[in-house]
Amino acid sequence: MDHDGNSGGSLQLFTFIHFRRMLLQEEGNPMLFQLRVARRFGSHVLVTFLPCFVLQLIGLSVFAVPLDDLPSRLTVSISCLIVMAALFTQISSTLPVSADPKIIDVWMFVHVLMLAVVFFSLLALDKIHAVELRDTDERSEVMFEKIRAWPMNLPGKKTTRRPLSRRVNSFFALLFVALYLAFVAVFIVYIYVARNNQLNEN
Repeated sequence: MDHDGNSGGSLQLFTFIHFRRMLLQEEGNPMLFQLRVARRFGSHVLVTFLPCFVLQLIGLSVFAVPLDDLPSRLTVSISCLIVMAALFTQISSTLPVSADPKIIDVWMFVHVLMLAVVFFSLLALDKIHAVELRDTDERSEVMFEKIRAWPMNLPGKKTTRRPLSRRVNSFFALLFVALYLAFVAVFIVYIYVARNNQLNEN
């Protein structure tokens, strides 16, 4: 079997990695052509990955908004979710159709899923915050009826604890940021390793 190979050249969306022409030692001397190309991903970085990264950071920044300002928190969260879902639909319609899920589909789905979980987490935080406000009002009414003068309540000795809603809000903020950064790191490593393995195949 004789063969010769070439490399180089480019297309608009793909780059030639390897071209091989093989002459099979069979009846009729058939020829076999092997062409390997790699998709260019530079445009996807600016059009897909970076916008998703920015939208995700905006969506996670809602935990920095005061708990009392629930409408602003929900508005930012649902707006990011709608934009991300629209971007997901647009990208899916422009890529080639395949039976198996593409890695870009995994990237987009994780972003949409995380923003949806953030939205429901904000609703749960609002419920906790509402219960705390109701309990605070009830305790205030009791204090007006009966004043206690214990040494622990004197100025300089009173210790206050952060409300549960604020502690849960901080926990959610750190959790989602850590999960997202871990996902991005794993995604980049996977893409790098998978791409190199495919390009180095013989």
